[in-house]
Amino acid sequence: MKFSELKKEAKIKLTGKLKKASCIYFFFLFLSLLIYTIFFNILAKLVPNVSLELFISILQDLSTIVLIPFSFGIIISMLELSRNKDVKIFDFLIIGIKNIVKIFKLYIVMFIKLWKPILLLVVGYLIAILSENNILPGAIPLFASVILLTISLVLFIIKSLAYSLALYVLYDNPEDKAGDILD
Repeated sequence: MKFSELKKEAKIKLTGKLKKASCIYFFFLFLSLLIYTIFFNILAKLVPNVSLELFISILQDLSTIVLIPFSFGIIISMLELSRNKDVKIFDFLIIGIKNIVKIFKLYIVMFIKLWKPILLLVVGYLIAILSENNILPGAIPLFASVILLTISLVLFIIKSLAYSLALYVLYDNPEDKAGDILD
């Protein structure tokens, strides 16, 4: 199927539902901004003397973790709209909260299954740092780090593609375990 055909089919499925889909997404964006602002204010008071880069990194990580269930809710709300089911504007909140344990179990299992690329990434990065600081002099350690980082990147891409539909499978098969969904 060509991209133009997929686009045409998607437009047909969303005919008459664009306003509702836009409202759902708008409220999700508003919630994201609200959570981000709340964490910003809390962190600014808790850790006032932290570097800006670390502060922003912690802020983004916390916000992302909190928004994971609601992102799942958005995905499922849009899926339900395309399946011609009745979806209310704030259903993404209910869906996310109702499935929070399953979603985090899925992400934890996903993280565990990614241990090989993560290990290769860490080792490759450490070798690169040691080589740059002349602790491991020569071209061989630098070359080894480039190879490890490349292999890590390729494994991450392959695993990411393999796990990209896991949330859809979780929703359509709620009785399945996280490990079964990812296999």
